[in-house]
Amino acid sequence: MSAKRIVRRSKTRKDKTDWARLRHQTDEDIARAVASDPDAAPLVDAEWVSAARVVVPERKQPVYLRLDGDVVRWFKESGPKYQTRINAVLRAYVGAHRRVAGEKVSKTQQARSSSSTVRTMLGRAASGGPAAPSAGGSRSPRATSAGTRTRA
Repeated sequence: MSAKRIVRRSKTRKDKTDWARLRHQTDEDIARAVASDPDAAPLVDAEWVSAARVVVPERKQPVYLRLDGDVVRWFKESGPKYQTRINAVLRAYVGAHRRVAGEKVSKTQQARSSSSTVRTMLGRAASGGPAAPSAGGSRSPRATSAGTRTRA
């Protein structure tokens, strides 16, 4: 690495944190500040922590899927990660059909099928299309019949 590329950070910047005030805050002061902040997440208690569990997501399966061009364009125009949104819509569809068929659906599957991604996509569909199409479209690799990867 050349000397020109090394970036030095100045240590002369004054810290703006009022450490003395923070040291003197009580737990009640902190709880009041959190309660008054509309953007703060609620404080959790021991019961919530004991009920929490780690859920390891299932690995995604790579597939080659042929879709109608207008469907792919619609998802791509709605922004990056269009494949994730397609997956979310398909997951919601599967979850709905499992519930209708009376299959037992795990809490993890319920949480995934009611994700904000699905609600966002359904909301966009109801309003007639993507809220903010991307400027240049998405360019992601796709598989060809020869097994090589090309740009879509």
